[in-house]
Amino acid sequence: MIPRVFTRICGPDRAGKTLFIERVLRSNRSLHLNAARMEAFEDVGEGEAVTGEDGETDEMRRYREAGAQEAAHFRYDPEDPDGAGDLIWESRFMEKALWGILIEGVPPLRLDWRYTTFVMRPLEKGEELLERGAQRVPPDTVEDVARGMLDALGLGDDPELAAMARRIARGEGGGQRRGRKKTDTHWRLRDPYAHIADANQVFINAPSGTPRDRVERTEAAVRDLYEDEEKAEHILWLRRLRKKIHIHSGNLEERRDPGVQAATRRVREAIRRALKENQ
Repeated sequence: MIPRVFTRICGPDRAGKTLFIERVLRSNRSLHLNAARMEAFEDVGEGEAVTGEDGETDEMRRYREAGAQEAAHFRYDPEDPDGAGDLIWESRFMEKALWGILIEGVPPLRLDWRYTTFVMRPLEKGEELLERGAQRVPPDTVEDVARGMLDALGLGDDPELAAMARRIARGEGGGQRRGRKKTDTHWRLRDPYAHIADANQVFINAPSGTPRDRVERTEAAVRDLYEDEEKAEHILWLRRLRKKIHIHSGNLEERRDPGVQAATRRVREAIRRALKENQ
């Protein structure tokens, strides 16, 4: 089996995800890491894989200059997860990328994520992580649960059942009983922050001049997701994945920032631990 360890870096636009990956790469050159950006485009057709043979994107150049052994940029149709999987798995990048692979974005792939870092900016004044609304679980999480149940029953290889799980996860299977009102009494994560629920750590990227009280309020809001019983109860997928989360903050522009060093060190430790398990 080809030894690969997948770690994910996700978060809102312009939060600093590419810069975070650069910091991980520059401080861990001895691990011979690889990096790829995976981006959803609705009108991309069959998708596009830029792997260096026919040019490179700005993100790829930054990855390589920071020390990535292999770099790629994938653009895929979010409505065609199977096509996206074929595009990525059959690429030159996946042929050559071994050991640790850093993925920027949230690809529609069933990968064994060994570590996930959510990168975000400090919350603006009056901005919140949560909102009140109808109970909503991310489709990918529903599909993972459904597929896990099929695997446990020995039915994971049945393509019809797998397709049914995907349809139900995306609300195409009539999952809500007719006549049943949606309630607006549940807490849910706002869209830009939904994948905090999947994270092992949250890094708050606070540029120079950011008021400390904004950073502290953001740290408290993230911590509250795991400590407040009502919120954890309402955010179902978070309750299912209840685990210790690490929260760091710092300025990604400063390479020697203690918070940056602590966060990148956790990624390194997770990759090393997974590689050791795979030996």
